[in-house]
Amino acid sequence: MSQKASYTKINSEMWDEWASAGGEWSLAINHQDFVKATEGNFDIYLTPCKPVPHNWFIPFKK
Repeated sequence: MSQKASYTKINSEMWDEWASAGGEWSLAINHQDFVKATEGNFDIYLTPCKPVPHNWFIPFKK
């Protein structure tokens, strides 16, 4: 197995474990949060404390 394939396999397995344990970064949003997001009221985090700036996203289409 190549180094890249090994890394992606390990990464995939780790995310599966975190999701199975209910890890915060793998939880689905609820319907209310979905509706808010479609109205432009959302935050997306790539790190625990700082949301991605909204101007990084293209406008949502309804």
